[in-house]
Formats: sequence, structure tokens, C-alpha cells
Amino acid sequence: MQMQAGNLIDWSECSFVALYAGQALADEVIAWLRERGLRLIGVYNMANDRDGRAVQADFLFGR
Repeated sequence: MQMQAGNLIDWSECSFVALYAGQALADEVIAWLRERGLRLIGVYNMANDRDGRAVQADFLFGR
């Protein structure tokens, strides 16, 4: 991926399950950033619970 001047990048850690009260979950963060013109570019460093369910990951967004 080649980024040019003026592009906006956001690296966010997002959770798929609530880890604390009032936390925005991954789908809410993705929708909020999409409304602001950023798109999801990649998902990295997935963390899973003991049962193999996804708990959180790092998300890369860009414009």
C-alpha cells in the first residue's frame, strides 16, 4: 500500500466483546470512522479467549 501526502491513517485497538462499561465495540468504531471517510484497511494481532473466540485486535483505517 502506498500512501500519499494528505492521507489520514488511524491505528486503533478494538474489542469484539465488552471489557469495561461503556466501551464502544469494533463494529461501532468501524461505523463511526466510516462515517468520517475512513475505511478499514487491515486487522492485525488478533487476541482470542481460551475458547478461541476473538476478543480484540488492532485495526488499521485509512483515507
